[in-house]
Amino acid sequence: MFVMLVGRIWLGSLFIYSGFMKLGSYRESRGFLAGYGLFPRWFANTGGLLIPWIELLIGGLLLVNRTQVIGSILAATAAFGFAVIGAVTLHRHLQVSCGCAGVASSDRIDVLTIIRALVMFTAAILIPFTNSTNIQSLGILVIALVAAAPAVLLTLRRNRYRRWLTTFRALQNANIEELTALLETQAPGSS
Repeated sequence: MFVMLVGRIWLGSLFIYSGFMKLGSYRESRGFLAGYGLFPRWFANTGGLLIPWIELLIGGLLLVNRTQVIGSILAATAAFGFAVIGAVTLHRHLQVSCGCAGVASSDRIDVLTIIRALVMFTAAILIPFTNSTNIQSLGILVIALVAAAPAVLLTLRRNRYRRWLTTFRALQNANIEELTALLETQAPGSS
């Protein structure tokens, strides 16, 4: 029970901190969502305006005992959304800041960003089950899913590297053939 209380306070404080940091640089924070290139501009602008307020709401709901279940559902949804957006952004090879704490964070999206979001997701879905007897089996399932996520991401990255290497080798072979033909035509006595 105590661990879950600490986890709820941690997660609620994290959302409140993130929301306040984005409100402190409201104009710049609106641009983070647009930087991902995943949403229409009108949605990115509207979302950029609303996200700090939504994060503050989620954090507040998590910290109030009577609203912790609603807060945990919203926190799990937001954290899962962060993980999906991060994975898609990483897969598309975009070099953008995560915007996790507004302009105070300049961290680029990487595998650790996605793992952080999945840890937040795990904490959020465990909160409603603090009084349940099934928490151990649920916890094991969630830990297994979170543990599998980095392996999936690394597999995607490895496949991307293999495609890049195949393309590079094909270009390298094509360039060698072109250079050989060019040298043969420019060799003395070849004309």
